[in-house]
Amino acid sequence: MIRVEYTAAAPDDGKALRAVLRGSMGLSASLVKAVKWLPDGILIDGVPARLDAVVRFGQRISVSASAGAPARLHAGPVPPMPPVLYEDGCLLIIDKPAGMTVHPSAGHSDGTLADAAADYLRRQDPFAVFCPVSRLDRYTSGVLCAAKNRFAAQRLSAQLQNGGMSRVYRAVLCGALPSEEGVVDAPIAHGSGVRREVSPGGRPAVTHWRVLRRGPSHTLAELWLETGRTHQIRVHMAHLGCPVAGDFLYGAEDVSRPGFALHAQSLTLAHPLTGEPVCVCAPAPAWFDDLLAR
Repeated sequence: MIRVEYTAAAPDDGKALRAVLRGSMGLSASLVKAVKWLPDGILIDGVPARLDAVVRFGQRISVSASAGAPARLHAGPVPPMPPVLYEDGCLLIIDKPAGMTVHPSAGHSDGTLADAAADYLRRQDPFAVFCPVSRLDRYTSGVLCAAKNRFAAQRLSAQLQNGGMSRVYRAVLCGALPSEEGVVDAPIAHGSGVRREVSPGGRPAVTHWRVLRRGPSHTLAELWLETGRTHQIRVHMAHLGCPVAGDFLYGAEDVSRPGFALHAQSLTLAHPLTGEPVCVCAPAPAWFDDLLAR
């Protein structure tokens, strides 16, 4: 079981344990609420402690990171687990194939990544959870990061929101981008149904791109995000007149391919427990080259 360890600093002396957990240790209120009921959820110098306990300088505070409902299987057949690119007690980073839905939803109740991961995790650790942090659309492939406990989920979500998590994509786009590199700074709002659209009243969205190769009718581009809006790359590239190849929502469907020509190529983050950098890559599908050559 993963535990978060902290040695009380001078400014913590005399404070209530609750204040140190939320302030100096930066734990969320929901995590503190969950672990306080566990027999060894919160320890001071190895002894279970109440949230109103007074903390003294130099004391060692230890908190369980594994509180939460374990990963659960949905009723139905369990799909094969996709390739695992990186794993430890906090992280599960997967190379998600195009066509696989992350969570069960209306019309997509079976064959999800959540089911595959739940089956995979329950064989290792009964306390593990499956909490995807860097989400990918069903028809987008590539690196997907999930947390295996609530502490990691909290820290990773914060990185995603504050720009500490770097994501780089590869995409084959229809047509020719107007220059070798550029930036789309265009707010994105809800459109009709599940569609999103560029709109002055939308939320800020910034996508950087550069051309890697040009083909007769398509362009291979590398893209990276400053923000993380739903369908951001797909909306911004369609806004430029170069939709992602195979994107039936913002361009034209290609039934001969397993998904969109959009791939999460790499992911860089700070490890939620150690702070050390973690960088994981997954090569784009081979059919991207075939499409570019057309």
